[in-house]
Amino acid sequence: MENFFISEEAQVGSGVRERLELLHRRNNATIVIEKNVKISDDVIFSDVLQSLFIGQYTFIGKRTFFAFKRINIGAHCSILAGMYFGKRQMETFIPGIQKGRMGTFDQLTIGVGAHIYGDSEIYALNVIFGNFLRMNSRVKIDGYKDFKAGHNVWVGSDTTLNATGGLEIGNNTGIGEKCLIWSHGYWSDLLEGSNIFTIKKTTIGDECWVAAGTSITPGVKVANRVLMLPESNVVKSIEEENVVVGGNPAKKIQKIVGGQTIDLAHFSPKSREEKYGYLKQVLNDFCRRFQKVDLKDGQNYTTWDVLQGGYSGQLFLLLNENKDDDVVDLLSHSTENKEILVFSPHDVGSNISTNFNYMTRTHSSLLKNDGSYNLLALEFIKDSNTYIAKFIPQDGFYK
Repeated sequence: MENFFISEEAQVGSGVRERLELLHRRNNATIVIEKNVKISDDVIFSDVLQSLFIGQYTFIGKRTFFAFKRINIGAHCSILAGMYFGKRQMETFIPGIQKGRMGTFDQLTIGVGAHIYGDSEIYALNVIFGNFLRMNSRVKIDGYKDFKAGHNVWVGSDTTLNATGGLEIGNNTGIGEKCLIWSHGYWSDLLEGSNIFTIKKTTIGDECWVAAGTSITPGVKVANRVLMLPESNVVKSIEEENVVVGGNPAKKIQKIVGGQTIDLAHFSPKSREEKYGYLKQVLNDFCRRFQKVDLKDGQNYTTWDVLQGGYSGQLFLLLNENKDDDVVDLLSHSTENKEILVFSPHDVGSNISTNFNYMTRTHSSLLKNDGSYNLLALEFIKDSNTYIAKFIPQDGFYK
């Protein structure tokens, strides 16, 4: 069938396969399921489906329900049992002054390497997650406008993220357990003259930490690198970057240094040499999981050759900014069947390795020339993207 592909290496239950074939015929839905995908037989795709893509080595657990028109799930994802992407019964009336029937949900996009623990409900007009999402159990994401979360976002259990007015969360941001983030506020009757009716987009910047139990009210905009301490009640926008706030209502936390009052900073800058030294420790710890490790410690670089059964890889950590000269020299001794990671203070032009710029904290494509993923890079990112070192793709959502 045209525009219908399920890899022979995918494990898709007969009931799911028959359902997808029906939706392809009836809706002319495009279906692409890559190799080594596993879909439990009781997974349900609703009648509205128009396109479905599921990347290689992704697992979708039992009792999972999808009610989006367009679904794009990246490679190497795990979606555990009991997930609800959408609602079986749509709201017939949006409270307040917006009237009309809520149709179907449009787009669901989940980036590479996501791990979703299940037993959660997610619905909004468009829902977009970047790469390497970590979402714990009993999370509710709901609303009628767009929800967007960047790369390396972490969401704790029993958290509510509301997108009635729209909600956007930046890259490398963590949301703790039992947080409440709102984009709407209404209950009292407008007929009786209630003065409280709010629907506004809420925005949280990059590299923020919303600690456990924090509440954020509708329309708030939080700048990059803001830490909100546990049980904070954020009722107005935070325009300054790299500050710490707390309390009810949340205010900046300050300290006294040399008789002067200064704002407490969430981050302190690190030099290239400091980042090199820290990454060297991180990569030493990372490589201990392999059966055999060959370490070479040069004056301005460190390399690790790792071996685990029939699997082999190489990691290069560079200090100098000699552009590609050091990399070309080191990679000249590598073999094509190895998975290679290069950590450098600049962007590297090699297409045989996944390259991490530790000054901008970005990485090149995770895809190898044969279309498979660099498993060593995936393992490093999953291992380090909580509190150790987060990297986002240089360009391209799934790269």
